[in-house]
Amino acid sequence: MKKTILSALICSSFFIVNSTSSFGADQQNDTSKDIAAIQKTIVLQQQKISDIQSSNEKLLSALEKQGADYKVESKERLEQLSKLKIALEDVNTKLDNTNQSIYALENKTKVSEQNLKKDVDSLSAVTAERTSDLDNKLTNNSLLGLLGLLGLLGILGGVYWYLRKQHNQENAGLVNKVQSALEGVKKAEENIVQSDAQLITQLHEVLAQVKLEHTHLAEAAAITASTYLVSDSEDNIDHGLAIKLADEIHRMRRRIAALPEDTKGLKSLSKSLERLENELEDNGYEVIDYLGIDYTENMSVQARIIPSDDMEEERSLITKVIYPQINYKEKLIRMADVEVSVG
Repeated sequence: MKKTILSALICSSFFIVNSTSSFGADQQNDTSKDIAAIQKTIVLQQQKISDIQSSNEKLLSALEKQGADYKVESKERLEQLSKLKIALEDVNTKLDNTNQSIYALENKTKVSEQNLKKDVDSLSAVTAERTSDLDNKLTNNSLLGLLGLLGLLGILGGVYWYLRKQHNQENAGLVNKVQSALEGVKKAEENIVQSDAQLITQLHEVLAQVKLEHTHLAEAAAITASTYLVSDSEDNIDHGLAIKLADEIHRMRRRIAALPEDTKGLKSLSKSLERLENELEDNGYEVIDYLGIDYTENMSVQARIIPSDDMEEERSLITKVIYPQINYKEKLIRMADVEVSVG
């Protein structure tokens, strides 16, 4: 296109020069001035084209650098998410072990109570038997019988006190272990919230890069339009950063829904995530979550059909969203990936 314009201008200038040969000396002077003006215009056009090429090269270099930086940051985020997943699995394992310990201690406590009851019943039977014998001998040895009875009662009381103390100590140890396990789980949930808060801060930075990329593309489109190279800037936008940002927001929303409502920092995290979603919408992106929606064959989604005995007959329900649908300015840029339970 650029070479065609220059060729046309040069041909026009030669045509004008040849045409002036039939005019007089005064007209030739005017023509020479016109030719000089045309040549000056050509030089200016060449300079503008050179400046535009230089600007495009700089913009391309900046976009490539941003892409490389984003790949590095994406790798770091994936590593952080992997570490969090490992930590959560470790917490779940410890919680399962704690539950097994609690169950074993409960069984041991029941056995101890049963043994204690048997010992008390046995001692009661012995006491009753000896009391009966003492009653028979009271007439001859009442004082000795009374002292023996008191001693026996003292022994029974001591045995009962000792067994009761052991039982209370075991219960106290059990309560402490349960409390420690619950505190560990709560701490793990708070750590997840803190990690998600840090991740939201990083996602804000990614969103800022998306805004900057759109701004650069808009500026490039404006420069190109001014030199008759008109293109559709929206079709040239790379939505990769925005799509990954939307996927991370979707996964974080699922994690928040799984945490208890009284988790420390959960409300603040939810508000931060809501602000991030609003900023993404302000940039023209819309995230559509089909979870819990009845599935129909004309829906624009990638569906994995899973038979389910829990579903009503002939009903199809979207029970899991692997990737949500993403629109940019009401135009589909990424189809949703879902699992459909069919009755």
